[in-house]
Amino acid sequence: MKLSTLCLSLGFTAVIMSGSAMAVNQGGKVTFTGNITDSACSISPESSDQTVDLGQISIKDLIDGDKTTKPRDFDITLENCVLDEDGANTVTVTFGGTSSNFEPGILGVSGTASGVGVAIAEQNSNSGFLPLNTPSKAMDILNGSNTMHFSAYLMGDQSATPTEGDFSAVANFILAYQ
Repeated sequence: MKLSTLCLSLGFTAVIMSGSAMAVNQGGKVTFTGNITDSACSISPESSDQTVDLGQISIKDLIDGDKTTKPRDFDITLENCVLDEDGANTVTVTFGGTSSNFEPGILGVSGTASGVGVAIAEQNSNSGFLPLNTPSKAMDILNGSNTMHFSAYLMGDQSATPTEGDFSAVANFILAYQ
């Protein structure tokens, strides 16, 4: 009887001590960032910093035919647009970044791959790619949310054979309201 009471007492003490070990407070950090502008719309957080995965691409896509890959769509979404009678009612976007060595209108890439660049195009446009530092077609904006549709694709150098490897490219964009 004394042994079972001792075991019960030790077990109860172990449970209490382990419970107090679990009660340790933990913490962390949350950082909030943003930018206040004097513009007709806000840019959605998902649009202001996004990644477009162009996928795993066969080098044959960049050597044969038009030397381009399948376009991958991405959007820039404007939200909380409020228009003044005298204010802006259209918006254009201009993409900028480091140009490729073989085609100044497309983005150069960094990484182990070479002989390729990233082209950006306005969706549903038959005019080819939108050259860097060139405004897009003006889009009418409405009160509320508005979405600008684009696509990106990899383009191979017409005069050289691309090399295999990883790549990345970064484009910044600027919205202009008129």
